[in-house]
Order: sequence, then structure tokens, then C-alpha cells
Amino acid sequence: MSACLFHLKNNVAEFFDEIVIYSSNTDEFIDELLSRYPKNKIIVYPDPASRQRKTSAGGRTDLTILTNAGLNVKCKNTHALVRDRINSVNSRLKNFDGNRNILIDPSCKNLINSLTKQMYKEGTNQPEKSGHDHMTDALGYAIEYIFPISSNLPPSQPKRFS
Repeated sequence: MSACLFHLKNNVAEFFDEIVIYSSNTDEFIDELLSRYPKNKIIVYPDPASRQRKTSAGGRTDLTILTNAGLNVKCKNTHALVRDRINSVNSRLKNFDGNRNILIDPSCKNLINSLTKQMYKEGTNQPEKSGHDHMTDALGYAIEYIFPISSNLPPSQPKRFS
């Protein structure tokens, strides 16, 4: 279970804490989250697969566990393209104008380590599943949900060739 915690301030995501629990489940994650931040309004941005993934007996999904714990869950129905999620994060780390819209506290060592060590499979745009991907995925689900990649170009009509 991996989570990076942030708040938005002037459209800048400021990451201030992280939770990493090995060999865990959603219930244990919620217990840890609420023990650290019992009085805060918490919004979570889980993996869209949480709609189907069952972490416990009784047929509960991760999504229903999060919702039943009183958390505000923001989750798309389907995954964004991996490339779009990565581009969304990269454009917030440093955009075309040189603005940085993601700030990471130095105490978030797992997040920093994951961002610096995440690699692509050679010759592809697909990230390696090397263990550094959990925290970057957690970051990506939130950032892509809030700041999705969009095009400002008007739709063009298809060209017909005769």
C-alpha cells in the first residue's frame, strides 16, 4: 500500500507526507491514515482498478472500503493512458514556462526515490515494474485526476481523399 499526501495551494500540489505499508491491505491503510490525520477532511485518488479489486473476504472492493471509512473518493471509471498520466505529472513537475507546480517535502523519501529511479522499459514508453512504480502511480492517479492532459486545439474535420 502506497500513498503520498498533499494539499493544493494556489494550484500547486504540496506533498508533505507518505504512507508505505508492505504486505498490507486497504483496512490497515485506512487505520494508519486516520490515526495520522483524524480531524482532516481527506480526499483519496485510488487506482481505478479499486472498483474491482477485492482485498478482503466478503466481496468488498477497495473502493467500497475507502468510501465506507468516510473518505471522499475521487476515482475515474477507467484508467487514463499510462503516457497521459506520466505527462500530467511531468507537466506539473516543470511545465513549458519553467513553472513548478509540484513541491515535495524532503521527508517524502519514498516518493523522491521513486521519482528519481523510475525507468522505462528499453525502447518503449512503458514504465518498468521494478518496485519504484507504486509511489509514482499513487502520485499519478491524483495529479492526472485533478490536472488531466487536455488539448486546446479545436477538433478538425476528417480529410477525404478522392
